Amino acid sequence: IEKAEILLQNGEQRDAVILLEKVIPKDPGNPLFHYQLGTCYLQSDKVKAESELKKALELKPDFPQACEQLLLLWITTGRAEQALSLGKNILKRTDDYDGALHALTGFAAIRAGRPASEARAFFDGGIRDGVEAPIATKGRAILAVQEGKNDEAISYLRKLAAVSEPGYIVNLGKDPRFAPLHEDARFWKIILTAQNSAR
Repeated sequence: IEKAEILLQNGEQRDAVILLEKVIPKDPGNPLFHYQLGTCYLQSDKVKAESELKKALELKPDFPQACEQLLLLWITTGRAEQALSLGKNILKRTDDYDGALHALTGFAAIRAGRPASEARAFFDGGIRDGVEAPIATKGRAILAVQEGKNDEAISYLRKLAAVSEPGYIVNLGKDPRFAPLHEDARFWKIILTAQNSAR
């Protein structure tokens, strides 16, 4: 598994897939192998990725990283209701060690068109020791934009910029969910400050 992780870190997904496909038959009940293979497939074959991530969760139902990847896959492929259901179920039986499961379930609620209060409740549930997962902060900013609360959205984006990689923040300038802020100079100041930091 360590060799597969090194291959993945070096961007060698194809070689990691080949290695994991050889290893899994030797230990088919190892959820970590299925999780790793599922993450390898995320870029190239979403059907196989989903299958492997589901297998990892079947073998270890309280596997938060596998759940996070499956939630992301379903949210980004238009299956928000399915993601919301999975998120709710897994939060009942596993510890959300870093708040990411709550945040992703909140995003699923947004994508599923649920009331903002439902998404906020998930974001609130993900706060650990007074610290919020950055993805939840982004979710709160999106909700604020949807509600026309631009000052609140800018406040959340400033918090997000303080804890995120500059490249991540720069990409928010291209995110259509933040288009209503494009006329706000404060939004572009956040983006440009991150862009200058990235250099």
